[in-house]
Amino acid sequence: MHRALAIPEIVSIITQGTHQATLPSLAPMCRAFCDQALDLIWEEQHALLHLLQCMPDNLWGQPEESEENEVGTGEATCLIRPIVPADWGRFLFYSRRVKLFSFDVNCHIACCGSFFDILRISFPEAVLFPNLRTLVWWSGSDSGVIHHIRLLLAPRLRKLVIHNLESVFDLSLLPTLVTQCPGLTQVVIEMSDGLLRFLANLYTFVVSSNRLDSLSRVDNSVLEHLCRLPTLTSSNLHCQDALPGRRISSGGIMFPALRSLTITTCDTEVPTSFVPLLTDAPLQKVNIQLGMPEDKVTFVAWCKALGSHCTFAHNSLRSLSLSHQGSRRDVAAKSYAVQGLDIRPLFSFTEPRVVRLNPPFGFNLDDSTMDELARAWPRLEVLDLGGAKSSSSRTPSRLTLAALLSLAQHCPRLSCINLPLNASTQTPTPAPHHGARRIQQNCLTTLNVQFSPCVDVHGMAKILSSVFPALRIVHTDLDRRSLAGSVAVRTRNWKDVQQLLPLLSSVRVEEQKWTKCSANKG
Repeated sequence: MHRALAIPEIVSIITQGTHQATLPSLAPMCRAFCDQALDLIWEEQHALLHLLQCMPDNLWGQPEESEENEVGTGEATCLIRPIVPADWGRFLFYSRRVKLFSFDVNCHIACCGSFFDILRISFPEAVLFPNLRTLVWWSGSDSGVIHHIRLLLAPRLRKLVIHNLESVFDLSLLPTLVTQCPGLTQVVIEMSDGLLRFLANLYTFVVSSNRLDSLSRVDNSVLEHLCRLPTLTSSNLHCQDALPGRRISSGGIMFPALRSLTITTCDTEVPTSFVPLLTDAPLQKVNIQLGMPEDKVTFVAWCKALGSHCTFAHNSLRSLSLSHQGSRRDVAAKSYAVQGLDIRPLFSFTEPRVVRLNPPFGFNLDDSTMDELARAWPRLEVLDLGGAKSSSSRTPSRLTLAALLSLAQHCPRLSCINLPLNASTQTPTPAPHHGARRIQQNCLTTLNVQFSPCVDVHGMAKILSSVFPALRIVHTDLDRRSLAGSVAVRTRNWKDVQQLLPLLSSVRVEEQKWTKCSANKG
């Protein structure tokens, strides 16, 4: 054996780069690869059938009424002889390698339910997977199977995801988590709204935990503990009703380690009740999903609250997403379009890389606002200013090519832009210059102009290829929605612009080479 294979790091690189289908052949090929290859093969499991097949062939059989004879075909499996200690050898050898287990009760309980029952009385160890780190459990309509999950609650478990809890019987599991899984740091619980009234009593494990860093559901008492927890790094809050926070006692640093925050809510008071708690949070990612709006008031309130209260995050925030889940198509709400003054509080964040803002009735911005935005966010990589979804609420954009030039000049890393450009009346001018320096941005590859008509195809392609030589994709929202008449024709002109971009860019590259060659000869 080559000496390099005695170095675990090298073996790890080789096995990590090996295709999953090839790993079973790699494991027995060389002793150096055996353990790491087997670890990768068994690391992630989504059923118990593979482990069931590791046990002796004469242990399991099919019910007499079934014509299938192979274990794990989807039919119910039954025990045909008593289990002896020697039967567990291969099972234990492989089960210790499982790090992630995902189990859907609705899909697998028919063939694994009896196996779970047998494990509860005969398995020689406390848990099936002693080194399990992540458990994803999909509860079914039969609440009588939730007790099986106790065999999977390993002491080293770090992340627990439970979907579709629907009964009080299911919820009885939660208070035991702190003793079953002392190392648990991430908890995601999806339950029916009718069970939320039990949340305070069930989340006692949160109050006794000092290691939790992610939690999906909270009430006011839980939030009181979480906001001072030094290990809470992420939180995903899904609240159709009021989000707690107003009654949290002040004093001390709150959310000292919170870096990722996702909120889905219909509560219009969250900006004033909850966001003030985030003053000291070192947020890096914020994702806010709002409910069906009547106007722009809630969206504007969020912009103001985030900009004014999240002061520590002014220099730490890297990703910001703020959007509504829908809009009222029956409301002629062009006056509800978000203005530049409305989003100006967000300019206090100095380091964002990704900004996605999708108000319910679109934007009504001008070129001066975009210039201010570009100067405020010079490290932007993705800018998504979504437009209104309904034609009745869509405001004609005031953004011209000057807005793109500001972004090109001040945001050199920007690779994707989505904004309501208006190129319907402006005739493109020759390649722009800023003083004696030519404006050119070499990172932009994708541009979405939403519903903007394009009048001069060749002139627009000339300017875009000059300012953004790497641009290759030009989208319009006409790709997903229908327009009629001349507006549709002029919007489709952007596809012609896209086709011209690589041709013009290649011509420029060739001319630059000839110019450089001539200069060298001179």
